[in-house]
Amino acid sequence: MVTLADLHAISGVRSNSATTKAILAAFNKYAAAYGVTTRQRIALCLAHISVETGGFRRMDENLNYSASRLRQVWPSRFKTDAVARKYAGNPQALANYVYGSRLGNKGRPNAGWLYRGSGPGQVTGYDNFLKVENETGIPFTKQPDLMRDPDMGMKGTLILWQKWGMNELADKSRVTASREKWNGGRHGLAEVKAAWSRGLKRGLSVSSSKSVEYETYPEVEASEATGPEPAPTGKSDGKTSIVALIAAAVVAAGAAIASFACSIPIISNFCGG
Repeated sequence: MVTLADLHAISGVRSNSATTKAILAAFNKYAAAYGVTTRQRIALCLAHISVETGGFRRMDENLNYSASRLRQVWPSRFKTDAVARKYAGNPQALANYVYGSRLGNKGRPNAGWLYRGSGPGQVTGYDNFLKVENETGIPFTKQPDLMRDPDMGMKGTLILWQKWGMNELADKSRVTASREKWNGGRHGLAEVKAAWSRGLKRGLSVSSSKSVEYETYPEVEASEATGPEPAPTGKSDGKTSIVALIAAAVVAAGAAIASFACSIPIISNFCGG
């Protein structure tokens, strides 16, 4: 089974967040069912997911940009600081501005935001949500938040991974071809190659069982997971109380037996006092 330590090694990011743990649980739940079973396949799949999710930390695109960053990312759309400032720090407005009229979103209210980059594969736009829906049977266009749910998003991702022949590309170590297939280009290729290389150094495996249940976890960082032992409260727990009662009963029974034995003449000579 893939572990948190494996995700940390592959991504180079040490995240113990609830999102990271939910992504891990979902991957272990579904990977074997869709053929992601060998070290080569697991390493490549998780390398792509790591790059798309910012180190297994997000299930949707981070659109919270400063004005200066907007001008760097979308220079053709934000040619002046004045335009950029309208959308800086406003992810929903930004999504509708940059995605609202393309990728099948045009004419659909709030579609740029609803169909923003989402899931382990960062699917973007109504047309692409529909493509994944048609491939998987999961109603992502009607319920786009399903794409951002770690469990259903992972299931959809792994269905596509298998259908698109990604396992076979992993078998042949065709990392560049896999990026072109998955991303539609080579964006993030260097990062995927680095993550894949790190993954191959791990003893990656998944359970063949399909009974792994999806779990949610509290948002607890590693620094908060351990701490000093709590101070004594003066209260005993249930187990301590029961043990004490049994011990007292044994002592009392022993005293009673000893008293009775000393009352017998032949034994009384051996009793003290």
